[in-house]
Amino acid sequence: MVSVLSPSRCGSRALDGGLGRRPPSKESTSRNGDHGVRAHAVPRRSLLAGLGLGLGGGVESPSMGSQIALGGKGNRCDGIASTSYFDQGPYKVGNVKLEHTCSICFPKVVGDQLIIRAHIFYPQTLRVARALERGGCEAVGRGGPWPLAVISSGFLVGSDQYRAYAERLASYGYVAVLYDKVENINSTINDEVSSLFVTEIINWCSASPIFQGNLKTEEVYLIGHSRGGKVSLLAAEADDRVGAVLLLDPVDSNSYAPEGPGYPSAIRQMERLSRGLPIAIVGGGRSGDCIPQSSNYERFFEGSPSSLTLELSIRDAGHFQFLGGRPSMMQAAVCSAGKIQNETVRDLSRAVMVAWAESMVSGRASSDRKRVGLMNASIGEMKEVLADRGVAQEGAFEFRWKA
Repeated sequence: MVSVLSPSRCGSRALDGGLGRRPPSKESTSRNGDHGVRAHAVPRRSLLAGLGLGLGGGVESPSMGSQIALGGKGNRCDGIASTSYFDQGPYKVGNVKLEHTCSICFPKVVGDQLIIRAHIFYPQTLRVARALERGGCEAVGRGGPWPLAVISSGFLVGSDQYRAYAERLASYGYVAVLYDKVENINSTINDEVSSLFVTEIINWCSASPIFQGNLKTEEVYLIGHSRGGKVSLLAAEADDRVGAVLLLDPVDSNSYAPEGPGYPSAIRQMERLSRGLPIAIVGGGRSGDCIPQSSNYERFFEGSPSSLTLELSIRDAGHFQFLGGRPSMMQAAVCSAGKIQNETVRDLSRAVMVAWAESMVSGRASSDRKRVGLMNASIGEMKEVLADRGVAQEGAFEFRWKA
């Protein structure tokens, strides 16, 4: 049976197709789109038992409706030095939608703006046969506890635009959380409070019985696009549980969104970060029409105090080419797209995202030198994949480490 969170115990409500609701009689089973989460009517006492998501040891929960069968390279065996991470990983992926209240955000925000609408993706099963076939080793997979990753969206961009990023991470053995806040153009939540939402998600996942001790929150991986990159960095500056950060075309304070109360410059505050915090930055070279140069990804790279800082510049990528879907008319009007294919930008960004996690927070490397070596090996394989796809690389992609 898929586990159901008790609102009274976890401070959360399950949303998918009636998950966690109590109909008056009979078993209730429903599905929400392609999410495939199936729920059964369960008395409150059963809910309070703290049933989990089935994260332990890659055991599949039989009632998960439409899990995503994701085949790919096994990547944690001794026989595998690295992968390009363009493929999905060896784990099958489950997902569930939940609601939670941001307790630490009160009274800075009140009412509905305290609500976090989370969409959690997690490794469901290990595709052992395929992993063994590709990896050629006997032991494949972490088997838990799974590292936690939190993905923050751009300004007023729905989290569903980053679903493929979360699925990719979960397929490699991470619990990835997408989330939406209740805000609109007329009632926004400032950057400082937005960073508290990230901290609240970490707190919630750390304490919730839904994960049954199979979640690792000592080194949380934060990913953010656009304003979400800034928010992720602000959260990292205030929370020493953050183990690595990936910024996708991040945007700092600028003339369109000036500094002020609740809106600090993340770049100015980077000196607060640990000098050993791994920070990867992926930037689009065509974003200058909507992101001032003084607040773009290159300024984040220059401002990072960390010796483990990597930048990937995709010279012809526009700001919204990182999204999973087609940009809206407004987005396309404000930020132009380059000639590079959207698929190439997204695939490369997702590959870097997983490679950075596997190099920096998975525990595969015991020293900074080994971490850099793992990442460089993956970068080499990424370049080979791009070459095999016929993607011209000279001048189009540039990786560089902080000196």
